[in-house]
Amino acid sequence: PVPEVAAAATSQPAPTGAATGAFRCTRCGRPGNRLPNRPFKGELGEKILARICTDCWREWVGMGTKVINELGLPLADPRAQDVYDDNLKDFLQLHE
Repeated sequence: PVPEVAAAATSQPAPTGAATGAFRCTRCGRPGNRLPNRPFKGELGEKILARICTDCWREWVGMGTKVINELGLPLADPRAQDVYDDNLKDFLQLHE
């Protein structure tokens, strides 16, 4: 006979980062979760950590890959890094 499995608990896991409603992303305007840590060093990384939710960051990771590939950015070149950063700021609405 097949053994019976006990019913799984119905409680949801606790959200990571800020509790829903405690953090509002400046890009999408929705309550969400903060990134667990800053994605870059320096001021830009701090802005992203303070203002951008995990969902918008995930969207940027995909878009950032497209930016690198479609523009053929050699990220070892500081000028290419500037182009990448400008696209990131535009996408995440971080220009002030």
